[in-house]
This record gives sequence, structure tokens and C-alpha cells, in this order.
Amino acid sequence: MPRFRGLSNITGPFARSSVEEAPYIPPEVDPLKLHTDGLLIKDGNNDPYRLLAITVGWNELTKKDGLGSSCTSTPLNDETEAWWNPTGVSEMKDLGFNTIALQLLTFSRFSQSNGDVNMGFFTSYLDPWVNWNTAEGMRTVVKIQRFNPTPGSFDRHGWYFVPSWFYADYSARDTYAKVAETVLDFYDEDVSTMDTERGYYYDVLAAIALRYQDNPRVSIALGNEPMLFMSNYFDDDDHRLRCANGFVDIQEAAIDAMVATGYDGLFHVDRNYAFSTYSDGNFKVDRSNVIWEPHLYVSDGTTPNEWRDKLDSYQNFADNTLGQPLHAGEWGFNPSGMKDTYNLNTTYQTMFNHLETHNISHSIHGNSRIYGYSNWSDIGNANHFDEEEVAIISAILQR
Repeated sequence: MPRFRGLSNITGPFARSSVEEAPYIPPEVDPLKLHTDGLLIKDGNNDPYRLLAITVGWNELTKKDGLGSSCTSTPLNDETEAWWNPTGVSEMKDLGFNTIALQLLTFSRFSQSNGDVNMGFFTSYLDPWVNWNTAEGMRTVVKIQRFNPTPGSFDRHGWYFVPSWFYADYSARDTYAKVAETVLDFYDEDVSTMDTERGYYYDVLAAIALRYQDNPRVSIALGNEPMLFMSNYFDDDDHRLRCANGFVDIQEAAIDAMVATGYDGLFHVDRNYAFSTYSDGNFKVDRSNVIWEPHLYVSDGTTPNEWRDKLDSYQNFADNTLGQPLHAGEWGFNPSGMKDTYNLNTTYQTMFNHLETHNISHSIHGNSRIYGYSNWSDIGNANHFDEEEVAIISAILQR
């Protein structure tokens, strides 16, 4: 079976005609699209460009899903209560960011059953979010979540990270181990029972690309921290090699599907988390406009100096093994208690200086506490910012 059948060659709810029933009208924006040129990201004038991004994961939709400690439903147009909104976009721009990465966009949102394209998610949520950013001259990374057995997702969200059609040929999905095996089969093209599901996956991604192909400020991330937690359920090289090879094959096919729609923006490809070491099992996704996006934090096991050394090793791998631009796709402190271990001003200065000195694009992982809202205590995330951090980060970005 071909990897990508193409939206024009299939019928049903996920065909091209279905996607275009509710056409997306892009706002007027500048004509410059980002692209890669060797190890650099460049704009439409062929000048080097650095993505200075902040990751935003908490919004009115995730509140409704209960992803937080004190969550209530909030209308989309209620700017005073939504966890991020047009005012927040303006504030992030004023701080010095040029890009917002939209986190927690689970595939279940884009396609809920039988590989259909959920146009309601676009019109009610994603389109307004993209429009907020575009209106402020900000770029958007549409950051799609991974397929994987995520701890907690079964109890709270009914396998929230995977759509129901993912299990068409797998009736038993009552344990994480069974989900892990299903994910592994999905990424192994030799497993024919998942051919239909792979087709759905490519078609839905093509619909996303088609939706935003005319907005030069939009790029697409193909799975946040893919294969995370998979190694909890197997611990042998054969399984890991299947993950490694299959991950590349599926990512390349997905990019082919999106390019076929006319989309020619950037593709963010995260590292393969089935391997504890980034250099193992991370084979090149050999397509144009791919940037490599590993994540790194100051943590219980990583000091600020070790963080800097790890970033250097990532850059060396991107430069000399992959031959692709490096984008530090998430960085900061994790868990947040690490912020009490180090001097915040000195540590942030060290990290920002290293990123700037090496001309590395990056996305600091932050959430609503940077926006100045009163409901900070509701945030159920370890990486949000307090007032001190806002002042430090603002001063660094605007120096």
C-alpha cells in the first residue's frame, strides 16, 4: 500500500473536498516564508532567521479537558478568564518573542473517528489562535502531540493522546503495554493491519497543511516527544530499532503528504524518545525544510553547566550527523523546584547567552504565569513563570 494516497485520490469524510467545505481564509500577512538552507533557517529574503519562541499549552480548551488543578469551562471570547488570549499574545511580543508554539494539540482533536477531519476544532479553536498570533505579526508552530501511552491519560482522558480510530484492529486497549504495542505497530510499515490508520494519519496531517498553506507565519511540528514512555514497556534493541526505523519512515511519509497539498513551510521534528541517548536511534528525516527539535531542561540530573554542555552536543549532532538546523524546542526548569536551587538571573543569563552566542533558535517552555493573569494558582504545570522570571526574561530579550 502506498504511504500517502493523496487527498484528491480518496473518498469519504477525510477527502480533499471534505476539507474544503469550510475554507480557511488567511489574514493578510507578510509574504515571507521560512525555509532551511543547510544549517540555517532563512526568511524569504534569504536572510538568516532565529525563532525566539515560547511554548503555550494552557488555554480554554485544555481547561475544559481538566488539564490543570482547578479547571472550569471558559468561553473562547472571554479574554479576562481564558488562560491565554489576544492580550497575552501582545504581551509575549512585547517581551521579545517572535513565535508562539501551540502545545497540547492532541491528534484526537483533529480527528475523532474514522479518520475524519474535525473542522469544528479548526473553526472554534485553532483558527482563532493562529489569527491572534498572525494579527500581532507573530509566527505559530502548530505542535501536534505524539501517539504514545501517556501515564494518567487513560484514567482522566480515555487514551486522550490517541484517536479512537487508532484501535480499529485492536479491540483490547485496557493496559499501557497494549497501547505501546499498538503504537509500535503503527510505526512499522511491515505491519499491514495498521495501513488504514496510517492513511488516516497522513490525510489528517495533509488537511492541517492545506488549512494553513497560505499563511507564511505557520510551521508544523510532527509529534511532541514521540515514543516517550515506550521504553517502559520493552527493553530490548529489536524493539528500539523498530521504533527508530519506523519513526523516520512515518515522518517522511507525513511530510510528503503535507507537501503534496502545496504547503512549503518548516517542519519541526523532535528526537526519538524510545532511546535515552539522543544520538542512538535518531536517524535523519531526509526532507526539505526540516529542523531538528530536541528538548532540554535544568533538572534534578542536569545542572546549568551540564545543560550548556548538552546543548553543545545537540548542536554538534545536528550540524555533523543530521546536517539540519537545530531548534531547542523546549527548555527551562523541570521540575519547577529547581528554580529555588539556582540564582534565576544568573542561570537564565547563562542559558540565553549560550543560545544567542551559538545562534540557536529556541522555544522556552512557559505557560500562563507570564501573561499577568490573576488565576496563576490554577495552572497545573511545573514550568510556568512568576513575576521575577518575567522581569528577567524580558530584560534579556530586549537588551
